[in-house]
Amino acid sequence: MYINQTYSDDFALPHGVPQGSCLGPLLFTMYASELFKVVKSHLPEVHAYADDTQIYLSFMPDSAAGEQDAIAALPDCITDIRSWMTADKLKLNNDKTEFMIIGTRAQLNKVNVSEIVVGHAKVPAVTTVRNLRVWLGANLTMSAHINKMCQSVIYHLHNIGRIRK
Repeated sequence: MYINQTYSDDFALPHGVPQGSCLGPLLFTMYASELFKVVKSHLPEVHAYADDTQIYLSFMPDSAAGEQDAIAALPDCITDIRSWMTADKLKLNNDKTEFMIIGTRAQLNKVNVSEIVVGHAKVPAVTTVRNLRVWLGANLTMSAHINKMCQSVIYHLHNIGRIRK
């Protein structure tokens, strides 16, 4: 790379695919396909979009045993995912690891899970998540998305007001 009339130092890059290459999505999909096998050994559902992966697990909120089994399955699955990623030269972003319990208000009141422990890290439960630019709440309503969009509009209108004559 050439910046300010100076070339940057060369260094070896033995792993990865150049960002923006035409084969990038296909090669990443082939490379990451093993992830689905790792997850399927623990949980029934997994969804991925590019490098954003979500795992799903359902349980009956009336069953304490079902809740405990679900909460035990998640850390085991994430631990195996982390091991697979480390072996394949990838890194799990702990700051972006989160979990949310979804259900009706009555169902959510029956659940007593505030965090899960994965390795040495505690992952707190969240009440809203962002997925492909859409904010969803634990009741799967659009309220969280509407609130975030209104906050954004107010912020930008305020900035426009500051720069106008």
